[in-house]
Amino acid sequence: LPIDPALRERLQRLQPQGRFDDLRLSWKGAQPGVDNFSIAAHFSGLGVTAVDTQPGVTNLTGRIEGDARSGVFEINSVQLSANLPALFREPLFGFDSLLARGSWKKTPRGQRLTLDEMGFSNPDTAGTAKGHYEWIAGHPGIIDVTARLSRANGAAVYRYLPKKIGDITVDWLKHGLLAGYSDNVQLDLKGDLAQFPFQNGKGVFRLEAQVKDAVVDYVQGWPRIEGIQGHIVFHNQQMEMTATQARIYGATLLPVKASIPDLMHHDELLLIDGQASGSIQDFIRFANFSPVGERLRGFTDALNGSGPMRLTLKMQVPLRRNHDSQLTGKLSFLGNALFPPGLPRLEQVRGDIDFTGDSLNAKNITAQFLGGPLRIETTTRNDQVNILAQGNATAAGMAPWLGAEWGKRLSGQTAWRGQLELGPAGEHIRIDSDLVGLGSSLPLPLAKAAAQPLPLLVTGQPQNGGRLHEVRLGSTVDAVWRSSATGGFERGEIRFGGAAAMPAEPGLRLAGNGRALDITGWTALLPEGEDAGSLQLTSFDLSFDALDLMGRRFQEMRLQGRTRNGLLRGQVTGRDVSGALTYRPAGEQPARVSAQFKRLTVPDRSPAVGEAGSLNIKAASFPTLDVTVEDFRLQERSLGRLEVLARGAAEGLVIENLQLAHPDSTFRMSGLWRDGTPSETRAELDLKVLDAGRFLGRFGYPDTLRRGSAEIHGNATWIGSPADFSFDTLAGQLDFKAQGGQFLKINPGAGKLLGVLSLQSLPRRLSFDFRDIFNEGYAFDDIGATLRIARGVVYSDDFRMRGPAAKVNMSGLADLNQESVQLRVKVIPKLSESVAVAGALIGGPLAGIGALAAQKLLRDPFEEAISQEYLVTGSWQEPDVKKLTKVKSEASVSEP
Repeated sequence: LPIDPALRERLQRLQPQGRFDDLRLSWKGAQPGVDNFSIAAHFSGLGVTAVDTQPGVTNLTGRIEGDARSGVFEINSVQLSANLPALFREPLFGFDSLLARGSWKKTPRGQRLTLDEMGFSNPDTAGTAKGHYEWIAGHPGIIDVTARLSRANGAAVYRYLPKKIGDITVDWLKHGLLAGYSDNVQLDLKGDLAQFPFQNGKGVFRLEAQVKDAVVDYVQGWPRIEGIQGHIVFHNQQMEMTATQARIYGATLLPVKASIPDLMHHDELLLIDGQASGSIQDFIRFANFSPVGERLRGFTDALNGSGPMRLTLKMQVPLRRNHDSQLTGKLSFLGNALFPPGLPRLEQVRGDIDFTGDSLNAKNITAQFLGGPLRIETTTRNDQVNILAQGNATAAGMAPWLGAEWGKRLSGQTAWRGQLELGPAGEHIRIDSDLVGLGSSLPLPLAKAAAQPLPLLVTGQPQNGGRLHEVRLGSTVDAVWRSSATGGFERGEIRFGGAAAMPAEPGLRLAGNGRALDITGWTALLPEGEDAGSLQLTSFDLSFDALDLMGRRFQEMRLQGRTRNGLLRGQVTGRDVSGALTYRPAGEQPARVSAQFKRLTVPDRSPAVGEAGSLNIKAASFPTLDVTVEDFRLQERSLGRLEVLARGAAEGLVIENLQLAHPDSTFRMSGLWRDGTPSETRAELDLKVLDAGRFLGRFGYPDTLRRGSAEIHGNATWIGSPADFSFDTLAGQLDFKAQGGQFLKINPGAGKLLGVLSLQSLPRRLSFDFRDIFNEGYAFDDIGATLRIARGVVYSDDFRMRGPAAKVNMSGLADLNQESVQLRVKVIPKLSESVAVAGALIGGPLAGIGALAAQKLLRDPFEEAISQEYLVTGSWQEPDVKKLTKVKSEASVSEP
């Protein structure tokens, strides 16, 4: 076309594209120019490139009619893009549809574009607009536009803000307003765009929207606000967002206000002011995922709790340097419960914590802790938070934490003080108490009267990537240990009677001395098996005046040992014990304890020890036991040489062999100790006695029997472990045989049951006196019986003694618990041969032979004629003996 060079140059810069239909173009003069044309056409796909401040567009469809001075247009486009470089930083806006009707008119300063009406929609927004814009060369232009949006995506707001709003603010909106929508947005933009954002009344910029379900990440590193219902207003240089409803995690925020007072300031400042209420778990999460948690040095990481709380928060955030943010807040406890990890729970927590970005302070937080009142104060100094606590602890309050077995051994209450320091160097803790007012019946050496002071000190502090711990109870016991960064035990020492020192090698060292140590009592309280953890005993050197074990007190004891290459070797010495032991922990083979004692005397039960208990070890958890004792004694009674071989198994402790060897006897036992409810011991017994007199003498019954041998075979069961043997639960069956002995004259009460069985208490008969048979000592050729035992009561219906002077048959019972008997006794003197001899002397040999033959054929009628039956009842010491008539005798005694 023969067009003006200036117009040609402009068209080349605009890079027009598209199609015209029904085009009518005219001009005056030799060629068309910028100021002398007229045009009428339909167009489609029309586009021009934005140049300088002049808008650009693509895919524009519609109709145009006018000239250089004025004209009208209609637009009906889909998939249209527009670029308004004078207004927006975004290079291109896309519209799914755009309907518009308007006009243009030349003004002295440029071109005035008027929108009579416009409707538009795209993925971000939909709405209508009207107004006008005057384009001025080299100038942003003059605008007067009103828009109403029926749909708007909050996350895209930053794209539609005028470019005069600072990049920092737009960037905050881009990364901070993450979600939300509005169905009611109004925009008013009026004034000289060179004066935007119209300070001092030089124009109007107002964008106001009702916001729904917005999500705001207001400051990096702080929990975001979600579920925002409210409105946002951009008014000239200010931005203000007010939430009528919002939440952080599950906590409800009402109300919350966020504002930027000056969007054009070189250091834009975000102000946040709000309150929140919710469960303590929400606020613990808030602390853990905000700089507050950093201030607490992870103290709240594993903290749990219940109950409602309230938060008041104010923040000032410089958007260009949010690391310089300032905040003030108040966290209010409203009767909460707190569950610190590894510690007892706090109940009824009330009070306020005031905090800033650099400090935490509280003057009067109260709670119930360990059964008593607690008062907490916090202060901050030199980047360190100090928490001070004072309270009273009761035995009942400590029981749920210490465990039932520990708790029932404590009584009363005591005051205590605690301090927790949280700072750059880590967490330091200290707890002090004199324990006055707290009584203890814990095993020795920790038993104490309530009025007796026993200073307690507990400390913990960081040490080279781990933690150093100490628990000290006066001069009685001190424990110091180091744990790893994950809390696992590394090494430590428990020392009695002095200050503990940290060992250089890994594992646990036991050392020190003291008055008494109750091993049985402590095994009942301390964990065993998997609950005992992974403590490896590396060495021990302990000396005690008394060592209590299973109700017995061993005097002047010293235990020494050390672990080398996984094998623990030790020495045990004392007044009544001397030996060595070896412990091999479980590996490919079960754990094994081997012990060799030169001597071992088990003392009598001591009243000073108190109630005898059992070792807190499950039968199946026992290591293999291989024990020998060359000189084994019970009190001062020599039992000979002891050998024990036992092993733990799934069904319990299998006793493969227990043997006592003595010159006068040998005892063997095998069996099973089975865990259960209740536990039970089953044993096969074998006792062989070579000299019954000496055997009874060793067990405290001297001069009760002369000579004799005996054998006992059978089985027995009782409730509990092998060490819990008791007549109360004893049951089983035994075969008893004895030969070639004589009962000696027994003092009343000395032999108890043996005195009953010796029959020295039988009365004199009318025509015969048995005292010459029994009172001075009955000799027997053999004794035999089958003994059945149930709940400590021994039954027999075939007890028979045979001797030169008489035969004795017994049936009935002996109660081992009540030390009583109920026996039916038949005594048959051996007189037959004497009667025959007498007949020979009187009537001649023939009469004597006849009498002897008659008595044998008639089964000793003379012996039967003079036999006598008795009923023996009552105590062992003073039995009641009644002679029974042969015509009518009392019923026999039977088992229940």
